[in-house]
Amino acid sequence: MEKTFRNKYFQYYQEYYFSAKIDIPLLEDFAAEVLKSGYLLLYSSAVSLLCKLANETRAVDRFQGYLNQLKEVGEEKGGYPKVHYHINEGLYLMDVKNKLDDAITELQAALKVFQDNKLDNPLTIFTINQFMGGAYARLGDDLAAYPCFTNALKANLNEIFKFHKGATYVQMAIIERKFHLTTQALQKNLKSLEIHRKYKIDRNLCVNLIKIGVVYTELSRYDEALSAFTEGLELAEKLNNILAISETLYSMGMLYSAKGEYQTAIEYYNKSIEVHSTPIITCYTLNNLGNAYNNCGLHEEAEQKYLKGIEIAKEIKDDFILLKLYSNFGLDCIRQEKYDQALEYLKLAEPLAIKINEVDVQKIIYLSYTELYTGLKNYELKSEYSMLYAEKLKEYYEIKLKNNVDFMKMIVES
Repeated sequence: MEKTFRNKYFQYYQEYYFSAKIDIPLLEDFAAEVLKSGYLLLYSSAVSLLCKLANETRAVDRFQGYLNQLKEVGEEKGGYPKVHYHINEGLYLMDVKNKLDDAITELQAALKVFQDNKLDNPLTIFTINQFMGGAYARLGDDLAAYPCFTNALKANLNEIFKFHKGATYVQMAIIERKFHLTTQALQKNLKSLEIHRKYKIDRNLCVNLIKIGVVYTELSRYDEALSAFTEGLELAEKLNNILAISETLYSMGMLYSAKGEYQTAIEYYNKSIEVHSTPIITCYTLNNLGNAYNNCGLHEEAEQKYLKGIEIAKEIKDDFILLKLYSNFGLDCIRQEKYDQALEYLKLAEPLAIKINEVDVQKIIYLSYTELYTGLKNYELKSEYSMLYAEKLKEYYEIKLKNNVDFMKMIVES
């Protein structure tokens, strides 16, 4: 009987991940049947699938009903239902509520129950570590996230579930790129690509091709980047994945900017916004468009893009992109010898850079001040800001070195 139930669950699982079609009432009946028969792992796994489906469609009442089921059974019987309750509550807090610290608390509770009860299901421990790594990564705590992903990869998954490791490799590659381990990141992305091709998971393959194209761009391997983007775009269009189409077009804009083909970059950035955008993505795209127009010598068009981006960034109260827009527009004004306007925007950028402790941008601002006062022939202030730039440059490399050392130590330890 257990084998029959397990095979039935595998069927539902594959339907969800590979065809995105699943009969919800039948899965609900299956969950009730396996609970009645006492198979708690299969029960909690089935209800977790129902939670995923409800979560994806933002069916809040239905999701809460499934979560309450897990909670009640977990309180009565403990073990897997209790673990899966904490996992699904954590996923909900992370993906819907964006309460990342609370999500981590729930996932840590899931891990504790798993360990205290000496449970040994590889997919469950993989899931806990994968989600926890994702939450830490979104908080920007890469040194906490990376070991979680490493632990997830250690799980000895059944062949049916091994495709999940593709997403883990992508997450690890994103972190490695932050620490300038671009070649290692490419290797992780290629491993992920191999997995997604093997299991024919087109929606993951599509995203993975975008990531690979970005890494190839950073390595200045432009032909390979273009090949990855082209394949990814064709697949995204086949799947009618609007988000992936927009992201690919944006990334192709970055590719052509890196190649110095700014007019082509402008075309792709504009196409990206036309297909789909959110306020924050629009701000980044407008910033990149401003830079591209600037490099083409089209300063009036660049100013329009920067100012529009600044307007939106203020509305959504995103200090990081607002800082970039202020800084880049100030630099553009210096190049046009509009020194009063440049000073205005650099003075807006500087306190933001200090507020969010963005040393990389602080040094760029001080370098811009140096250029500004050179143009104004104010050599005293030029000297002052030149020294501040040198100090920030030193601080930047010290932080970068420390972070890289800490990261490498963490990799060795994990």
